[in-house]
Amino acid sequence: MKHLTIIIPIYNEEAILETEVTAMVKELDEQFRDAYEILLVENGSFDRTRQITQSLERQFPQLRIIYLPTAGYGRALKEGLLQSNGEFTVLFNIDFWNVPFVKKALDLQKEKNLDMVVGSKTAPGAEDTRPFVRRAITRTFNWLLKKLFGFRGTDTHGMKLMDTEKLKPIIAACQTEREIFDTEFVLRAEAAGLKTEEIPVVCVEKRKTVYRITQRIPRTLKDLVILFFSFRLPQFSKVSAGLVIFSFFFFLFSVFYGFPDSPSPWFDNGVNLGLARTYAEDGVYSLRLAPGDYIRERALFISTNYPLVGWIILSFKILGVGLWQAQIVMILFLILYLIAAALLVTRWYGRGFAAGTLALIVTFLPFYGNGLSGGLGEVPGLVYLLFGLLLYEKEKRWPLFFCGFLLGLAATTKVIYVLLLAGIAAAEIWRAVQEKKLLWRRWFVLVIGLTLSVMVWLATVTPRPFTFDAVKQTLAYYANPYDAAGVVSENLRRFVTESTPLHFVLLLISFLISLFIRFKKKILHPGEIVLSAFILLNIIFYLRTVGWYRYLFPAHLLLLTLTAPAIFFLAKEFFALARARHMAATVVILLALVQGVHAVRHRNEGLYYNSIPRLFAQTLNTTLPQEASIMVVDKPELWFLLPRAAVTQRMKMNPRVSFGEDIFATGNLPDYIVSGEPSDNEYLRQYTEELEKEYERVREEGAYVLLKREYLSPLPR
Repeated sequence: MKHLTIIIPIYNEEAILETEVTAMVKELDEQFRDAYEILLVENGSFDRTRQITQSLERQFPQLRIIYLPTAGYGRALKEGLLQSNGEFTVLFNIDFWNVPFVKKALDLQKEKNLDMVVGSKTAPGAEDTRPFVRRAITRTFNWLLKKLFGFRGTDTHGMKLMDTEKLKPIIAACQTEREIFDTEFVLRAEAAGLKTEEIPVVCVEKRKTVYRITQRIPRTLKDLVILFFSFRLPQFSKVSAGLVIFSFFFFLFSVFYGFPDSPSPWFDNGVNLGLARTYAEDGVYSLRLAPGDYIRERALFISTNYPLVGWIILSFKILGVGLWQAQIVMILFLILYLIAAALLVTRWYGRGFAAGTLALIVTFLPFYGNGLSGGLGEVPGLVYLLFGLLLYEKEKRWPLFFCGFLLGLAATTKVIYVLLLAGIAAAEIWRAVQEKKLLWRRWFVLVIGLTLSVMVWLATVTPRPFTFDAVKQTLAYYANPYDAAGVVSENLRRFVTESTPLHFVLLLISFLISLFIRFKKKILHPGEIVLSAFILLNIIFYLRTVGWYRYLFPAHLLLLTLTAPAIFFLAKEFFALARARHMAATVVILLALVQGVHAVRHRNEGLYYNSIPRLFAQTLNTTLPQEASIMVVDKPELWFLLPRAAVTQRMKMNPRVSFGEDIFATGNLPDYIVSGEPSDNEYLRQYTEELEKEYERVREEGAYVLLKREYLSPLPR
């Protein structure tokens, strides 16, 4: 039996394999002579990796090779660990190994009789030189492990030394076979009570990862769910476990149905995605109207701001500009909302309500209609709000500061969330009354955190050059952007004549009654005051608008998040505890099933799935000459999908505000105009005679029409 077996999974490593193995053997010989073996586990490579391993095996007797037919990092590690012959097993990656770590780990093991030593990239004293995005993903992943599994360490990936015999039974029990396999056995070792310590290490990336982030994230999320249930299932009731499993698969179906055209882009998110594209391509935080020409009055068109748009810009910078790159950001925000909702409901009401909450949210069709629309800030704003509320009841300075910062991000994600500030003020006044004192220190820390977020927001919307007239125009616009008058009665009527607002009313009634019950019993959380005030203000805001449902959506989603505990508190007023739980679970399951059936039946409707904008843009990209001048009128979503830098646009944001060149007034007519039906377009209708004289209709699809100058050659079919 060898003293050490060093296991290295390899996949398409022809560029560095020979160099790294040769260097590793040289260092290991100096430290351990013939007391070690290296076990290379080749798994499904399609470059010259296999041939190189065969050559290395002939060159170095210390090498042993295992060949697996298909790629799989975890599968390779598991097979290698199970075939280890050493008293101790060491895990290295071909681009991340360190022989001094082995010496240090062996000394530590001997000193403290440890079962495993982990090389941590994030422990105090460690140095991680990888790109920022990969470091951020590592820290986010570790945070998830702490929240989902109670992990006490700082890292699970990378170099490790372990007692082979003690770890083999744990390895055999592992169920994942890809990226998070070593995470699973570290968690299982910790749960089994094995003695583990960490050593800080230096991590230097020797070559780019062979897996794309977009490939790894979905696989990792799937494996995390498998891991969660293999660890936590015994702690769940059968009903809760069933609801969570149902929610997971329903969510996967819903977010990837028709990807990336579900839902398709339309005017508002076309504007927001155009803002992100303009910054990613030109470095200007505005919307490009023509080459070198940008909207100066940013406050009049930016309705969703940097707390969301910034992440989409980052995605565009890393992955390129496109619809699916924006959709990935939105999917991540949906996942974060589910996590935040489950954590908040568990914190306030108990773990038993989280499963029902998840089932109600994932079966709610508008969750995807609004939440997946690239660039729309409703769900991201609520994500910041819920994570902020998780810190809201803290008293220490830094948690309270970050609470304020997150609530500030929520308030600045979208204009409607400015209403949150009133909710926070109401909750703080209520808290001060309860404690019978002014909480100056708490308020100061909260305000500092809020101010930091708000200052950045002000910098993005302040008119340039600054004038008080521009500020007055902006405030007047925000007060009534659509010149809506006499709409309150019509919007109230919708609550009894349309299914979605009626659904909202039923949730609101149950929530308000349960809120009153908890208020009387003095078991109300201060965060519930914030949400209650925001929901009521959101309803008032909606009543004064033109009645588009998405203006009510934030309040609706919050109500749905709080529905499971609300139903339970109502039931508990009239029935014994056990019966109340049974009734609440029954109502939640039935409501989730009704919502789920509705969501499946309507998922294919044009509002939720429409490939026409992307396909129409592809047609224009391939058929229109590259040198052609094109103007997009009132279809910013199509401008976003046309990658040509020279495409210009004109759009009417609302009855008060329009942007872009008046081409008929200036006589600067483009070769092509892309718009909706010209007779329905307020701008083009003014110039019907000129339009008929200069242009002919050459293509139309869905809501889009292509007009061509009369003298130009016909387009290919």
